[in-house]
Amino acid sequence: MFFSIASINGIPTIEMINLVRNIKHFFNYVSFESINGQVLIGTVTNESIKNTQLNKIDCMDELLYFYSKENRNNDICLFVDEEEQIWSSILDIEQIEKLQLEGNFYKLTSDKKEFITHNNVTIQLTQPDNKKSCFTNLDFEFLRCQLKAYKDESARKSTCMLLNDAWHNPKDRKEFKSRPEHYMRDSLTQFLKNVFTRRAVVHPEQNVDDSHPVDIKVTFKNTNRTAILEVKWLGDSISNSGKKIKYRDARAKEGAKQLNDYLDKISSHEPQNETRGYLIVFDARRKDEDLFFYQNKEIEYDPKYDEIRPDFDEPLRFFIEPILTTSS
Repeated sequence: MFFSIASINGIPTIEMINLVRNIKHFFNYVSFESINGQVLIGTVTNESIKNTQLNKIDCMDELLYFYSKENRNNDICLFVDEEEQIWSSILDIEQIEKLQLEGNFYKLTSDKKEFITHNNVTIQLTQPDNKKSCFTNLDFEFLRCQLKAYKDESARKSTCMLLNDAWHNPKDRKEFKSRPEHYMRDSLTQFLKNVFTRRAVVHPEQNVDDSHPVDIKVTFKNTNRTAILEVKWLGDSISNSGKKIKYRDARAKEGAKQLNDYLDKISSHEPQNETRGYLIVFDARRKDEDLFFYQNKEIEYDPKYDEIRPDFDEPLRFFIEPILTTSS
């Protein structure tokens, strides 16, 4: 929790603790980033809740069946009564508020502002520095920020020693060694392990099923959230015997389709978990006459899975700069 209970004037401490517990419990199952509608969470009296049309649910897993990732444009309410019974429904928040339930309430608006209501008095919460919520971490957003940091700090100039070992000639960074994928995966895995020392567990090469391993899996602690990272590379590789292999845009598009299929499998096998997929493309495409030609050449994906499904993050491309050499 990122604010002081004492700062919520007028609400008895025990009531505030119960409300905060229910808010945090909700966000353990539903990521803040995935919500596009409004959320209303409350601790209510038995008398005020019993004549409503809300549904009783036995556990939070049950909530996820009707408030799945695909339904997060809708409004959702979650109430806990005096007997710890959970009530919930997907209804317009304005319709719920007309019921005039008795209790304490938390509201998250569609523009991500947070409010607390007690005795019909509503106050807006001020999020602490670098936090978008007073009650939960934004795990997926934080991961994306760290991936961008890796792009700038480690990938761009190949400063990570593990990644630097991927080059056929590290002095010019024009071609990779043969089959360089594991260097990239190991480099990114090590970076993420250093970042997520307490917040998540990072594993390389985790199987989606019996025959399909995903390159990196990040499991966030104390939540139902998992990220899977699919790593692809573009450019040329050259073996010790001189054999060359070229990978261009089609390789990245293949990775997008592959990640989409992984997410489909995970969604069907683990509907109670919230998984987000990240496509990471190490880009070392070169043109002899202009080694930086591809620096700002983005890949055109069709279909754009990140616009179709909410669990597919926008692909990230890490352009790795060559070293310009001059002949004497």
